[in-house]
Amino acid sequence: MNCFPNLFYILPIRIVGVIGEDFPQDYLDLFTQRGVDIEGIKRERGETFHWRGRYHEDINVRDTIELHLNVLAGFEPQLPENYRDAEYVFLGNIDPVMQLEVLNQIRHMKLVICDTMYSLADSVSMKEDWGHSSNVVGVELCQLAGVHQLCLFHHEPIYDDAQIASVLAETRRYAEITGEAPLEIVSAYDGMEIEL
Repeated sequence: MNCFPNLFYILPIRIVGVIGEDFPQDYLDLFTQRGVDIEGIKRERGETFHWRGRYHEDINVRDTIELHLNVLAGFEPQLPENYRDAEYVFLGNIDPVMQLEVLNQIRHMKLVICDTMYSLADSVSMKEDWGHSSNVVGVELCQLAGVHQLCLFHHEPIYDDAQIASVLAETRRYAEITGEAPLEIVSAYDGMEIEL
């Protein structure tokens, strides 16, 4: 699901991450050819993160065959100075400590779009090693970084609209109970547009 395909046309895209010596230059060239700023990508000695798995007929069941953190292990994101003025931040599925390190380096965020595929219950039970954040982690990251708008993104594929609405309601309730400042929370959906 790609709710934000038009971002390439209206906002500067800046990527933060780490790659190994094995990462093909051709892939980086694809980004730069499309106007994506890759100054925040660090190439380190070693190999790039690698995951290989097998999905079963029931897509909710999968086996990890290989997981190699490689250069991602111990990575500490350092944002270039020109990235620190970003108003809109997309956080992919990495360690929440790294996500917070990114947010803490940005001065005036208006919106965080966060990979929050699972509810807290899912993320600490049967899917704790699947590498995706929860709705609660998204709220806590925004509260710690002083962000006032959160968009939950990349929902569990088996959730229907009612389940997504339920996760959104429990997320809003959690933010209300735990936060000192108001946090506006929305849930991404196909075709969604956010007024910037």
